[in-house]
Amino acid sequence: MALSTVDAEGVPDSRMLILKEVDAQGWAFASTASSRKGQQLRDCPAAALTLWWQPVMRSVRVRGRVVEAEREESVADLQARSPAAQALVSADDWTLWRVVPDRVEFWQGSPDRAHTRVIYTPEGSSWRAEVAEE
Repeated sequence: MALSTVDAEGVPDSRMLILKEVDAQGWAFASTASSRKGQQLRDCPAAALTLWWQPVMRSVRVRGRVVEAEREESVADLQARSPAAQALVSADDWTLWRVVPDRVEFWQGSPDRAHTRVIYTPEGSSWRAEVAEE
């Protein structure tokens, strides 16, 4: 997936990461807190995620606030990596974050360009869906 953040000047920055998990807590990803993305998330704890499946012309876009997972979760995520990958980072720097979505969009492309978007936004304890034709 692509993770998009903004720097201190509000300039967007994107990079590819592994989507670790999606659950009721949010959309999880991990990296080092000392990285550029870690600094950007500290300065502006919001992000957008984009996932793309070319063969079926589908994408998912997620945006929302970013929260840091409990330290134990970050350590467990690091321990799930290969020994070689673990050796590249310090355990206190490895961080698991979650995007808590305020908008999720599912996009279906069409060869005739009559694309369809289904946009979900929180509404109380559930989600409201809106279909938008392009």
